[in-house]
Amino acid sequence: MEKDSKALIFEFIKDGDLVSALQVLKGGKLTKRQKRQVALYFQSVESLQMRISRLTISPDEHLREKHQLTILIKDLADEVYPSASVSEKRELRHRWLFLGALALAIVLLLAGIYHYSTLPPEAVKVLILPFNPIKNCTIEETSYEQQIINRYKTLIKEDSLNLNIETFSGQCVQSEEEAHLLGLDKGVDLVIWGDYNEDCDKDGYELAIKYSVVNKINKICFTKDFGDTKIQKIERIYDLGNGALQEDVDRVIYTFLITKALMINDGPIANMLKASGIFRKYLKRYNKCNENMMTDFLLCAYGPISTEVDKAVKNQSSKIPFQILIQTEGMIYSMLKDYLKTCPNSEIAIKHFSLTSITLLSTKGMTPANSASMYLNSKSTLLGIRKETNQSLIDEEISRLDSVFHQINQKQPSILPSNTTLK
Repeated sequence: MEKDSKALIFEFIKDGDLVSALQVLKGGKLTKRQKRQVALYFQSVESLQMRISRLTISPDEHLREKHQLTILIKDLADEVYPSASVSEKRELRHRWLFLGALALAIVLLLAGIYHYSTLPPEAVKVLILPFNPIKNCTIEETSYEQQIINRYKTLIKEDSLNLNIETFSGQCVQSEEEAHLLGLDKGVDLVIWGDYNEDCDKDGYELAIKYSVVNKINKICFTKDFGDTKIQKIERIYDLGNGALQEDVDRVIYTFLITKALMINDGPIANMLKASGIFRKYLKRYNKCNENMMTDFLLCAYGPISTEVDKAVKNQSSKIPFQILIQTEGMIYSMLKDYLKTCPNSEIAIKHFSLTSITLLSTKGMTPANSASMYLNSKSTLLGIRKETNQSLIDEEISRLDSVFHQINQKQPSILPSNTTLK
């Protein structure tokens, strides 16, 4: 019956019917925390449906939020209806990639979207266009775009970014469609432009920054084609040079850099080192938790690795040797561990840290010493970030970790210290 319920939940998820999935999930044997999660997810789904029906959220924002909810509901279903054995757990490790009906079709085509060895290590090309006035003013020229250009040139040097900034002063664009067509004509990945509303009699500047994603090299990573900060006020024009209004477009640029780093013909380990390095630079630059960027990184970076590992686990043909895949997955483990030190309440990071830990614990050929070391390290990390705001989730993940290690430990002599207990 449990298997039937879990299969039914996944069918609803594949169809994008999150309400029905939650209804089935609600009927399972839930802990108090899981009941609270189901209630919270119901409220989130209802709120999302209400906002899209009232047009208070864009279709792109709706899709992204639904993707994130789908990940969380799928993870919870795996908790409530766990696989019977460690091997089954391994075969379900890509569970969070179920992103609804549309995204599921993309996931099934993942091998056709990702090519580790066929694309050249080309730079991310960004076209920055002049800003458009939205009311008459005696000022005919502005330096808005130049402030942004100078900032990105600085970022290229400071973060060693493979980024190529181009300009085209001969044409302004009035819409996203015009920007997209111009970007296609110029062969760039991303177009940035904006509008300004400058009051000649007052201090301060009112402007909006817009962008259009032209080259969707990975449709999973780029669910949002267009961005617009809307008109906002800044005190000084130099604030643009310090990154004002650019957080969203920065995230898109760094996601482009991560995606292209994964496609360079240097092998998956070298590629993941570069991609995770770019991700760390982004987080360091903003010095704050960013669940959207974390979700993008997991989808972009972990997707192809998970797909290839699943093939290897099932003894199917894989382009990448299994040991290299596991080493690459170990790098994701390390990145998540570092992220949790800064963002201990990140539910997505906590769950995928636990998931990656279980994956590595369950790997064939893991020695007893390495298995025990991985278990103790992972558990110590989770206990180290445990606090009142996340203790229920941490306790659940530690329980899962204990259960998997207990299964493994029964099959081999225990080498844990004598004072170590499995709780």
